[in-house]
Amino acid sequence: MALDLIPLQKKFSTFGFMDYDGVIVVDDRGEADYFHGRKKEKKIIDDLLGLSQRKNKGYSILIQGSPGVGKTALLEEYQTEKIKKQWDVKTLSMSCLWDTKQFHDALFGDKSFEIGEKEASGNIKLIGGKVTYLATEKTFSKSLRQLKKPTILIFDEAQMIGVKGHVGQERAQKASELFDELHNARTEHGLVFLIAGLGTTENIFQALKISRFNDSCIINLGVLDKASEKKILWDYLTKSGGVKKTNPHLNHWIEQMTQETHQWAHHISCYGQIASILSKKNNGVLDDVLLKKVLEISREKKIWYYDRRVKPFTKKECQQMAQFLDVSQNQEVFSAEVIIEFLNKTYSLNESERIFHLAVEKGVFHRNKDKDYTVPIPSMRTWLVNQFLKKKKQVNVLTVEELNQRLKPNDGFNPKNSDERKEVDKERKNTNA
Repeated sequence: MALDLIPLQKKFSTFGFMDYDGVIVVDDRGEADYFHGRKKEKKIIDDLLGLSQRKNKGYSILIQGSPGVGKTALLEEYQTEKIKKQWDVKTLSMSCLWDTKQFHDALFGDKSFEIGEKEASGNIKLIGGKVTYLATEKTFSKSLRQLKKPTILIFDEAQMIGVKGHVGQERAQKASELFDELHNARTEHGLVFLIAGLGTTENIFQALKISRFNDSCIINLGVLDKASEKKILWDYLTKSGGVKKTNPHLNHWIEQMTQETHQWAHHISCYGQIASILSKKNNGVLDDVLLKKVLEISREKKIWYYDRRVKPFTKKECQQMAQFLDVSQNQEVFSAEVIIEFLNKTYSLNESERIFHLAVEKGVFHRNKDKDYTVPIPSMRTWLVNQFLKKKKQVNVLTVEELNQRLKPNDGFNPKNSDERKEVDKERKNTNA
């Protein structure tokens, strides 16, 4: 959980966020407080689950996207749904990809293998009065064959496998073996491996030669649909904020917030949490003054989120990306080659590619289903340009004739009024400069 302000005294709420004595802190990671939408993405997973059961083989699905797009929320929601339908759902750590014992323990707990007497012969030992098979008997294939019901394996934050030092050649080869075993597993019940990570995860897996995902098994997660965006905000206000569904201001509040959330999961959650905190403190009463406060606080949190996206970059790198977006202001979609070519005017090709791929990982650029790139949030694009180019506002300098006209006595001008005098003196100074 990411917290940006931590005063001493804490007050925890039950809605997945906190209110620190008047300072609102948003929980922007993990399971969503309220979930709607993603029907298309869930159908893709459901179709592969059905295919797995019909063909008695395993499938792997990659869900990738920018930070805050809602990957973990989708995994958590899907996990909840399938548990209700009697599927087994197992979460894997990174080491499970190459450590056969940890993989087995993640599936069944720290239990011995159920293997035949001939296989076990000579490979058992007594530990604490219990017969335990040696770790050498644990293989991916044997673990997968032990599954007794439809199973979903989940591996989140998969891009971390590309962090330098985590995975060498030996581990990558072992992970590749796991995927081969999974895809070739002859399971009678259905088996799907859900992998979630940032937008560079597919490239990382390919570079390590771990797995090549079919296009039909890759979900590039994007914005929510507008209807789901409004439903989530509605839930925050009515279920967490104590607002009655008949409140005449409810729809107005939601409309105002959706003007700034841009269907982006992080922003929807952020605005919804803040709105529910303040409306609950106001006993469910909504008014324009409170709405203004909600929007002001939410904008601050949103800017903090944007700032985190560009933290790994130097100021010059940020300026170059902002410059690219500024000169391409009439375009919304770019190819990777165009972005890298622009950066290459300032940096070497290797550096340009590094900056681009890092920008994709951090969510500055987002890959769409056509494998082109966009800035996923309109307000983030505006912030980048304004923050790092800092364009100077044009000063409206009056001519002498216009200034004299302003100095003529009229009904609306009182030369003894100090504020108006200061304004005129300032304009005279600009004109004489």
